[in-house]
Amino acid sequence: MTTPGLPRRLRGLLDVLPEADTVADVAAGHGRLAVHLAARSRRVIATEATDGPYAELCRNLARWEATGRVEARRGDGLEPLAAGEVEGVVVAGLGARRLTRIAAQAPGRGVRWLALQCVQHPEELSAWVRAAGWRVVVETACEQRGRLYSTWVLEVAER
Repeated sequence: MTTPGLPRRLRGLLDVLPEADTVADVAAGHGRLAVHLAARSRRVIATEATDGPYAELCRNLARWEATGRVEARRGDGLEPLAAGEVEGVVVAGLGARRLTRIAAQAPGRGVRWLALQCVQHPEELSAWVRAAGWRVVVETACEQRGRLYSTWVLEVAER
């Protein structure tokens, strides 16, 4: 497996992720993060919602010889994942509204932690996180190419 380079914002995200045997990279885009996750997790599922990005994800995984370590699936949000299939979910580089829509699908699916990296309206995501009852484990930010990326690692709060 060839390991592609990671942009600074994704390196920072990778550095704060909890360990997990099984992880999903939702809205995986180019798939670089999924390949890096495969180096530290037994199983990685990378998802993309639409045909074009899904095809790019599959091409990149083949190019990086990662198809044996990263399973690509087409579907929106957490829909391609069965309940209990993954311990952790990473969603990076989206705006707050899309992130909250995806994160709201996590309860009842056996997800132990979420990692969300927001590129727009982080205050909306922050408010949603607190209202939804997740426990904030990490809250940090990184600037890349003049853009601020806010990152949260969340765990299921004991109710």
